[in-house]
Amino acid sequence: MNEEIKIYSDGGARGNPGPSASAFVVFKNNKILFKNSKYFGIKTNNQAEYTALMMAYKWLEKNNISKYKIYFYLDSELVVKQMQGIFKIKNNQLKVLFKKIKYYENIIEKRNNNLRHILIKREFNTIADKLVNKSIDENMKNFT
Repeated sequence: MNEEIKIYSDGGARGNPGPSASAFVVFKNNKILFKNSKYFGIKTNNQAEYTALMMAYKWLEKNNISKYKIYFYLDSELVVKQMQGIFKIKNNQLKVLFKKIKYYENIIEKRNNNLRHILIKREFNTIADKLVNKSIDENMKNFT
């Protein structure tokens, strides 16, 4: 388990709640292996952040990733601390997303992966952030 995968995820909502999108970028050997973003309509910023993380977990599960050190980099203190068990989850919608992520996390950990969630400053999450904004911008054009 020497190889590493780094996943940067981000979510955003304009208006909170408002038009939202989520994105993640997967790096292996300092190169982009995969990236994805999706528009989700009206959600809160926290829902979008959790959804981005869930998208990344689903990608890991679908691609049968095993025997890696997997680092999730997020700029949401709330999501990182809730995933680490430091903060309680009070919002019912976030509890549902958290449980779904934990379901995928359990599968991925059984494949001998080592997972960590790391809080980073927003300026170190620019690729995922740009994907989020691009997705929102493209979908907002449909409403103007």
